Amino acid sequence: LQTHALVERVVFTRDADEQLRATGVEFLHRPHLYQADPLQEEVPMPQRAAIRHMVKARREVILAGGAFNSPQLLMLSGIGPRAHLEAHGLPVLLDLPGVGQNLQDRYEVSVVTEWDKDFSIAQDCTFGEPGDPCLDEYNQSPANRIYASNGLIVGIKKRYSQGRDHPELFVFGSPGRFEGYAPGFARKGLMGKNYFTWAILKGFSQNDAGSVQLRSSDPTQTPAINFRYFNDGHGGDYDLDAVKEGLELARAINSRARQLGWLDQNKDHEIFPGPQVQSEVAIKDFIKKEAWGHHASCSNKMGAPDDALAVVDSQCKVYGTTNLRIVDASVFPKIPGLFIVLPLFILAEKASAEILQAARGEG
Repeated sequence: LQTHALVERVVFTRDADEQLRATGVEFLHRPHLYQADPLQEEVPMPQRAAIRHMVKARREVILAGGAFNSPQLLMLSGIGPRAHLEAHGLPVLLDLPGVGQNLQDRYEVSVVTEWDKDFSIAQDCTFGEPGDPCLDEYNQSPANRIYASNGLIVGIKKRYSQGRDHPELFVFGSPGRFEGYAPGFARKGLMGKNYFTWAILKGFSQNDAGSVQLRSSDPTQTPAINFRYFNDGHGGDYDLDAVKEGLELARAINSRARQLGWLDQNKDHEIFPGPQVQSEVAIKDFIKKEAWGHHASCSNKMGAPDDALAVVDSQCKVYGTTNLRIVDASVFPKIPGLFIVLPLFILAEKASAEILQAARGEG
């Protein structure tokens, strides 16, 4: 395991059948090289030779860069859509049109309510600040302590009324203020103890029109990532209506809580999206503006040999290569389930078994 290593490309030779064989990887060894790092230190091209290294592979090369970096690395290595590689002056070792295509993610939005009093469950917690009694309790006896949980107090799996025969919505609630991911979101979420957030997750997204493309042939630069959400992609109206239904469920639960006297009708109020967002048009505009995702996947899809956009086979091997695999979320053909972590564990277990079989000469 090499830290502070940024891979530039996979190195290949060709075997007798003209198949590509991965022989190793070239990488730059220095901290803060990648553009996504807020501490990035740019190194001019002529100076990179001094920090460039190569490691050779005895058996296989396995990519696990995720939905953004695995397709980027394939393209930097000469594997991807021919026209796109040529536009960036890269040699085309293997024309695979599906590399970087089919990018998918979830849709999520929040409904945040401010209550008239603090939640007792977190009343004494200082959330990691010195002298935090909740942290002391957890360190002394973790069982049944607030810090032993993920913070959620309720979760609802729900079918979309106009959808399929399985749940596509997961609506879950937690104390705290969470309006989405942005710089400082965690600190903002802990600023008060009288907030409650419903998060609405729309799984099984219809949209598969997203893409990951190169901005540059420079491996230190981030790729161009475009999910083509809603109107720009596929199935936008279906997904949008489903998210709206989930948001309305969260609001209905809050309304019922007020009727039961759990909330103070005069003091507890919604602050996000806020009472001004009521009409169908306003709600949908809010969703389009605020929806986020953090389960990016499917940009190197697994598929049959006759699938023009397939990048890997059922054993995660890149088509046209003998020993290059991708084992990460980019190989899913469709975004799986409501959360992708369990399918990822299953994928990794399957790939691990096949890699070991191949190493033993059994595959």
